[in-house]
Amino acid sequence: MFFSKVFAQSLLLSGAGYFAWANPIARENGGQVITPISHNMNASELSGTVPEADIKVAMKNAVSQPAAASLTSDETEALRLHNAARAGKKLPPLVWDAKLAADASAWAQSLKNSNTFQHSSASSRPNQGENLAWNSSPSTPINNPLALGTQQWLNEEKSYSGETMPGPNFANYGHYTQIMWKTTTSVGIASATNGKGTYWTVARYSPPGNIVGQKPY
Repeated sequence: MFFSKVFAQSLLLSGAGYFAWANPIARENGGQVITPISHNMNASELSGTVPEADIKVAMKNAVSQPAAASLTSDETEALRLHNAARAGKKLPPLVWDAKLAADASAWAQSLKNSNTFQHSSASSRPNQGENLAWNSSPSTPINNPLALGTQQWLNEEKSYSGETMPGPNFANYGHYTQIMWKTTTSVGIASATNGKGTYWTVARYSPPGNIVGQKPY
């Protein structure tokens, strides 16, 4: 049996506790003060809404893609999925950032060690956006958690209809719009596993997206 969760965090996290919306926080960017979206886990984000057929396709594709010289096959496929989607909207490709990947790995390990599923604090990741995914498949090995999480986030495209951030249904498309944010230039993704078929996947983006009052593209 396969279980999954995806959890959108667009930019900054304020407040504490599950199932509670946090107040937006203003940040300065390029001399302009802008307001990023900020929220904690919402109940609607806990259910696994990604069709299992889509997950199986993502898993198959990831193991068939050749790895770039400095990346694993899973990292290569996750990056390819990001950039294929961006190319479809005529957005420039993201580049892989080792520092972002290291930061993502540290938080994924923390989530695994604490057996929790929540966003990192804003202060711990300045100028970084964050997407999270949790997947568990005790019987069938997950060999590509990064590509799997990426495909789950991209599947939210069907829920996005061009809204200005945040929009009434932000929880349904926040991962997708972060991936597609026009001013984001780099990404790093990592995962941690408990060795029992459960994976915590974290993606970090810079500059972060999902800024209140703006659109991704």
